[in-house]
Parts: sequence; C-alpha cells; structure tokens
Amino acid sequence: MTKTQDSPLRVAVVGYGLAAKVFHIPFIQASPLLELHTIVQRKPTKESSAPDDHPSVTHHTTLDPILQDPAVDLVVITTPPDSHFHLSKLCLQAGKHILVEKPFVPTVEEADQLIRIAREKSRLICVYQNRRWDSDFLTVKRLVKDGVFGRIYEVDTHFDYYRPDHFDTWRGQLGTTQGGGALFDLGAHLIDQAYTLFGIPSSVYGVLLSQRNGGLDPEQPDSVHAQLNYANGLIVNIQVNDISVESTQQQF
Repeated sequence: MTKTQDSPLRVAVVGYGLAAKVFHIPFIQASPLLELHTIVQRKPTKESSAPDDHPSVTHHTTLDPILQDPAVDLVVITTPPDSHFHLSKLCLQAGKHILVEKPFVPTVEEADQLIRIAREKSRLICVYQNRRWDSDFLTVKRLVKDGVFGRIYEVDTHFDYYRPDHFDTWRGQLGTTQGGGALFDLGAHLIDQAYTLFGIPSSVYGVLLSQRNGGLDPEQPDSVHAQLNYANGLIVNIQVNDISVESTQQQF
C-alpha cells in the first residue's frame, strides 16, 4: 500500500457511531497521507447524519458501492463487532485494504480466515488498537525496554468505571461469543497492551463476572479478571470493571 503525499490513500469509513466520529474521522482528516473519500451510514437521522456533518464526501447506505469503487483504497470498519468478520471478508475479497476497530473478531478461526484472505489478495489488514499510543503506556513501554525497572516479576493493570446501567449499545446487547461484554470492550485494550509489552503468555486464567446480576457470567460479563503467566515467571494481572465504586477510578 504505497502512496505519496501528493496522492493520499482514499479512505471509506463504514459505520457512523462514536468510533467513527471520535476515533477515526478526525485523524483521517488531520493526516496529509489520507483522504476521507466515503462514509457508509445505514440510516442517517436528524440527530446523527454523516451527509450533514460531511457534505463534501461521498455517502452510501450500503457497503456494495464502495466494494465496486476503484477509487477507494482503504476501508475503515467501525460497526459493531458481530459484523466485523462479514464486512472485512467482503472488503478483502474486493481488493481493499482494511482497518478494523477493536475488538477484531470474536474467534480465532475468523481471524485466521481473514488473515489468509488478506495474504492471498496481497492486502493489508490491521486492528485499530488506539491505546497502544496513549502517552502513559508509551512511557511504560520505553521504561520496560530500557530496563529501568530491572527484572519484572508481577504487573497489575486496571481499567475501571462505575457504569451501573446496562448499555443500550453493542457493549450491552452482544454476548462474549459475539464480541460484546467487558472482555472485548475494555479488556481488549489491556490484553493488547500486555502482549505488546511482554509477548504471548504460556498460560492464561480468567474469571468473567456479572456484578450487576451477581455471579459468574461468561456471556455478559461486566467484570473481568485475567492472569497471564509467562515462562520466565512473570505474572500479569488484568482487572476490568464496569461496576467499580471507587471515588477515583483506577486506570493504569
């Protein structure tokens, strides 16, 4: 995927929710290497309308036109995670590079299939893990790399909120097997950061809870504890909680 600054990558954004509005479109517009070419929004409304917000770009309500548009180089998929596999597959098969909002897809099998198609088509596929670029994480990454902490035996990392009401978006409507719940929402960030810092663990232990309802709930968790165990003895403890009653929430 090679373009010059005089010929930026032309980008189509699929979906027009929070991710598209806050985490993708502003950065696309800020880069001289990218051009916002198309937005796909299934049902624009008075309260949320891509055509009203971005009148100078092309708009569609379905994916098909961008699959057939040779002007589109890259497709950014920001729809709910249970649609990621199907949309990504269609885009890759149409010869588009793709950037997929996290969580990528719910299963390893789906991920492997998309990677295989991308290789067959010589297309790039990438997951948007934006918290790899948070300033606090980049500082920790540099300190670990430079050996400032010496040998690390144990790491605790948290991402806590107090959000007692059920989400009315995919975060609350989709189960874990569909890419929803606290594991795929907040947990995806911390697990990715741990993998980025320390690599793939030798074993993993996890507990998925629903504190709203009480008890274990692997399908609709709002609290997750994971322990990553590494061959060198390192232990990484990951805690995600949507129902944390701390006055100051932990996030580190």
